[in-house]
Amino acid sequence: QWFYIVNGVVDTRLSAIVDHVNRCYNIILQRSPDASGLKYWADALQNGTKAAANIIDDFVNSPEFKSRNLSNGDKVEILYNTMLDRGPDAAGKAYWVNNLNQGQPLAALINGFCNAPEFISICNS
Repeated sequence: QWFYIVNGVVDTRLSAIVDHVNRCYNIILQRSPDASGLKYWADALQNGTKAAANIIDDFVNSPEFKSRNLSNGDKVEILYNTMLDRGPDAAGKAYWVNNLNQGQPLAALINGFCNAPEFISICNS
């Protein structure tokens, strides 16, 4: 957990933003963020030019992520952990893997998770 002090007070919103960006780097790209990347994505989220789901979509469509050549099952697990802060249940994983196997893009899964109570709660925090 990162904490930022603004005018002597912990800025929990900025801390939550940085936590989200760190989660994207750590789970999606399996590495720590570089300082400039962390600042870029945190600024975009803070100033409203990107939403949390947009950042996740950008990460999973990055050449770095694509070069990992992951299975659809791995991609589903990564998005569950990133967006819902938990692993997938068997039925949910099977549903999304089947959709991806049928040609549905990862963006459909991301959009589906945007309405999940867990993701809404994370975003509201």
